[in-house]
Amino acid sequence: MQEDNDYYSIEATVSEFLTRFDSKPDETKIGMVGELLMHLLHPTTYADLLSAAVYFNKEDRSIKKGFDLSFLQQSPDTVWYGEVKSGELGALASADDKLHALFLHAARDLHEKLTTPQRSRWDAALLDADLTLASGHAATVKQLLRSDTRALEDGASISRRAFLGSVVLHDIDASAISQDGTDRSMSSIAGSAKFQDVKLLAIQHVGIQEIVSFIRTQMVRADAETS
Repeated sequence: MQEDNDYYSIEATVSEFLTRFDSKPDETKIGMVGELLMHLLHPTTYADLLSAAVYFNKEDRSIKKGFDLSFLQQSPDTVWYGEVKSGELGALASADDKLHALFLHAARDLHEKLTTPQRSRWDAALLDADLTLASGHAATVKQLLRSDTRALEDGASISRRAFLGSVVLHDIDASAISQDGTDRSMSSIAGSAKFQDVKLLAIQHVGIQEIVSFIRTQMVRADAETS
């Protein structure tokens, strides 16, 4: 989105993130960081997907409702729906085990959303499209979203294209996710026939405090440059 660059600046976004983050319980903080990483990194992995989703909930400072992510893929025009799950290793034996558990959780939740006619999810996605995309792309996404909404409300199925994100928060030197781990998840989810097509994005980072500390540093630096 090109208009109102000052209003949508990185400084304003970081400030709003920290305001929301600091007041949340630990479990919510983990989810917030995971979604933020997905918003930042998906373009480097799937350049063919144009994000049609905003990061923040628009109505208040609670957790975002509806779909975590939505995308427009062109040629042919199709809409993808995204779900992100994040977590620390906990009692699981390896980062790959946690990765797999998160991907399966994301797949279950997204499948439930895409087979249940709850209009508020699509209403939120329609608003996001106007905020994130140029008018032509926004119109295309909105047409596709409305078509899916009507189909579900009429008892029909829709083309379920899934973007699933998994963020493992654990020391990489102790246990790291692998390509074999991601392949295992893709094989399981694709074989379940829940979706017509699936894209996965796996991320690992040592922990949320390191990420948030970096964000705070950037905020302090921006404040110093403008003072």
